[in-house]
Amino acid sequence: MKKALFIILLCNVFSAISLNAQSAAAALQAAAEAAYDRGYTESEAADQAKAFDEAAGLFEKTARAYRAEGQEEMARGAEHMAGLARQNAEHRRRLAENTFFSPMGSLSGAAFKLYHTRHPHLFLLPEAGMPFPARKEAIGFDDGSIDQVQQALYSDPAFLERMFEQLGGEFFIGALSAPAKLEGFEEEYGLYKGATIGVFAMPHLRFEASYGQYRSRITAHFPVTAFRPETYEPYSLKGQLSMAAQHTEAALGASYAFGRGALQPFAGLGMHYSATRPGATQAAIAGLSFEVASHRPFHSFGPYFSGGLTWQPAGPVLLRLSGKAYTAKGQEGGKNALNGMLSLGLGLVL
Repeated sequence: MKKALFIILLCNVFSAISLNAQSAAAALQAAAEAAYDRGYTESEAADQAKAFDEAAGLFEKTARAYRAEGQEEMARGAEHMAGLARQNAEHRRRLAENTFFSPMGSLSGAAFKLYHTRHPHLFLLPEAGMPFPARKEAIGFDDGSIDQVQQALYSDPAFLERMFEQLGGEFFIGALSAPAKLEGFEEEYGLYKGATIGVFAMPHLRFEASYGQYRSRITAHFPVTAFRPETYEPYSLKGQLSMAAQHTEAALGASYAFGRGALQPFAGLGMHYSATRPGATQAAIAGLSFEVASHRPFHSFGPYFSGGLTWQPAGPVLLRLSGKAYTAKGQEGGKNALNGMLSLGLGLVL
């Protein structure tokens, strides 16, 4: 009888110890979740970072408590949440630093002589062509920085809540094994449309000025990590970034034509001006899109060199195939890089 009572008493002691351990793990998890939630409600990015750091520490303690109970699955879930809280804390610290430091031309000679007299003649040459920029990066994102995307996402609580519902749980921009970075840049350039106006100062020497514009669209992707709500198991998906820009090109220079027939090669040089005005920037995750702040317009000056063929048949018609190499910036504050342009023009000698 005494032995039976002793066994019952011993079972009650172990049960009480187990209940206390479970209560401790549950209490730690509740405190960690409260700190995590506070990270989304604090008004300042620095305070949000502190709250997420606190949540990370509490989730780590929770994982140890669950592991002591033998609940390995719950421990892994708490560890995943700790990693997520660390990522969120780092994102908020970057946002706080950005807020503090940022303000943010008859192949006969007779025709040639007819329209190339000793007197100066004006010519007007509408052109269309294809640009060949040397840059292979998104405007303002050449280093792969994703901070602006993160800032735009976390600055809209309502959209963030929609994203949680779309993904069915927690998520963050980046990968568990590597920091977030833009990758897979692809560029699409529209048709260059412009015009050149100039004067035949002498039969072979021409002074000219040109102006034109074209559009571009650059896309890239970035990693996103989400967690399944039932098991906190992470899975990966890709977010998309799309940027549009308007480019303006202008030049002032001279060219020299070789030969005496209607078909003549030419070479030229002068100064070139380039301006880029970034337009709408859109990011999308799991089918939901949001606006990202665009960069400021920027411009650059540099030399250009040109060459090609002009054909002027009998009459005032002028046809020109030309190629141009010039220097221009690919981003604000960047260095000039060599770019190219191939264009075809059809105009009149006035």
